[in-house]
Formats: sequence, C-alpha cells, structure tokens
Amino acid sequence: MSRSGSGDETHESGGVDQRIAELERANKDLEGKIAEQERVEGELTALLREKEILLHEVHHRVKNNMQVISSLLKIQSGYVGDAAVREMFEECQNRILAMSLVHEKLYKSQDIASVDFKEYIKTLLHDVFWSYGYGFGTGRIKLKMNIKDVSFGVNDAMSCGLIINELVSNSLKHAFPDGRSGEVSVSLRSTGKDKFELVVSDDGVGMSQHLDFRSVETLGMHLIILMAEDQLRGAIELDTTGGTNFKVMFEG
Repeated sequence: MSRSGSGDETHESGGVDQRIAELERANKDLEGKIAEQERVEGELTALLREKEILLHEVHHRVKNNMQVISSLLKIQSGYVGDAAVREMFEECQNRILAMSLVHEKLYKSQDIASVDFKEYIKTLLHDVFWSYGYGFGTGRIKLKMNIKDVSFGVNDAMSCGLIINELVSNSLKHAFPDGRSGEVSVSLRSTGKDKFELVVSDDGVGMSQHLDFRSVETLGMHLIILMAEDQLRGAIELDTTGGTNFKVMFEG
C-alpha cells in the first residue's frame, strides 16, 4: 500500500511540475509579445512625432515663401506710378498674407491639422485695418467681431479668410467716403451640426439694391464667389438694406 501511495504522489508531483513549466513558457511568450508591442508602439510614436515636425517645417516654409512673395510685390509696387495699378499690387499682398497667416497659425499650433479660426480672423482683421491706415477698429471706422470658438481645416480656414479679407477691404475702401464714420461687422455662428453662417457687413453708403453682385466684374468679387460656392460648397447672399450685408452659408 505504501509503495502505491508513493507512486501516486510522484505522478501528481510530476504533473504539477509540468504545469508550472507550461505556465512559465506561456508567461515568457506573453512577455515577449508585450515587449514586441511596446517596441512597435515606440516606433509608431517616433514616426508620428517625426511627421509632426516635418509638417510644422512645411507650414513654416510655406509661410516664409508667401511672405517673400508679398515683399517682392511691395517692392515692385514702389516703382509703379499709376495709383490704380499700385492698389492692385496692395490687394494682392493682402490676399497672400491672408493665406500665409493660416500656415503661420498652424506652424505655431500644437494641432497641425486645424486652425483656431477666432484667433486667425482676429489677427487677419488687425492686419487688414492697419493696411488701409486705420487702427484696429479704434478710428472712425469701428470693428465688431463675433466669432464662434471653432477650428477649421486648412482649406476651409483659408477660404473663409480670403472672403473676409475681400469683403472687409471693400468696406474700408468704399463704404465710408468723405470721412464718414461707421462700423464693419464680422460674425460666424453655428446653424446646426457642422453647419455655419459667416456674415460680413457694414453700415456704410451701401450698394444699389438693383445690383446683381454676380455681374460685378472684379477679381475680388469673383474670388468671393469662387471661395464661397466652389471651395466651401456653400451659398452666398447679399442684403443691401441699411448698408451692405454678405452672408455665406456652408458646411465645415
């Protein structure tokens, strides 16, 4: 009897040892898989960081190149005697700077995929007002800005920026003649899920109520319609009651 009991104990002991060995092998395999996963995750993190650095550098270089182009236009305009032609150079400068500013904001941002639209437009309007010889909404032409806290991708931000640049520039040039005082207003609000309404208006002398703005043959108006309808895939309306009020509805 004692020999039989000893054999059972030996058999059970051998089974336990085998199970322990199996668990140790399984644990070793698991540790190896965890180490491999950590290695892969580390490589992906490094690649992502490298991509972010490269994209920041791209935005930085694009911004610098655009500013060089703007500077060249400014220098060239100094050799132009015709005031109308010189004004065209200045308008092109503002358009380039509006696009350059998007890349500058992305370069300085932690998020390289989207632009803080409120901050972008605030800086853009500051530059536009100063380019026409006005303080930042502190002179005879006041500025009212009501921009929703929202981030847009590069294309939507740039399209909206160009529209705002053109319309505000038009207001500053034409809406307040002979030293007239007034207000320019820029607003952006949400009208639903991923739907927005951009409004640029002034209380100046206004445009003719019978004018079809689509028939105005200027680069600025053509650019506004192109950005609103083709780039933003939206709709644009004009209300000339009590001044000039352009409204752009689009999905962001």
